[in-house]
Amino acid sequence: MRGSPHFFLPDGTDLHNPGIAFTWPKGTPRPLITEYTPAFWTSLVRALADRAPAASVPD
Repeated sequence: MRGSPHFFLPDGTDLHNPGIAFTWPKGTPRPLITEYTPAFWTSLVRALADRAPAASVPD
């Protein structure tokens, strides 16, 4: 695991800091976020839903 947040999906995919790109400038105490993509979460949920098996409804 590379750090937090780190997400592990049922298909074995793992995502570190999904939707965020950053650099760690030399000599600074924290990373500098260079890109934030909140729409990432919508696309991830849709992709996972498309791969999920159809739910069966009891009779």
